[in-house]
Amino acid sequence: MNEADYNRSEYFKDYPELDFRVAYTYSEQRPEEIVFAAQPYEFIVFDKEGFEPSEFLIYGKLDFELKMQVGFKGFSFDMSQKLHERIGKVYQEIEKEFLERYGNRD
Repeated sequence: MNEADYNRSEYFKDYPELDFRVAYTYSEQRPEEIVFAAQPYEFIVFDKEGFEPSEFLIYGKLDFELKMQVGFKGFSFDMSQKLHERIGKVYQEIEKEFLERYGNRD
């Protein structure tokens, strides 16, 4: 473990109403952003690797201007209308999480 790992925190939140699990990571060195990985429940593989954020479908970061950068693991996956709507809602939850964590800082 390097020094940067000691100043980094990671936690998971489940959003059962959206069928998503999100891993959040933030760093004391970069308090202006939160890094995330999001996985729809139907894509979770129930083994050790399936719960690793590096295996999640969606990843990205959100900065203090609420500008989000997003990537998709693998580029090609089945997208239903329901999944598309849930991705939009999980974006709103990530934004809300960011504002709760950083919105009250002066």
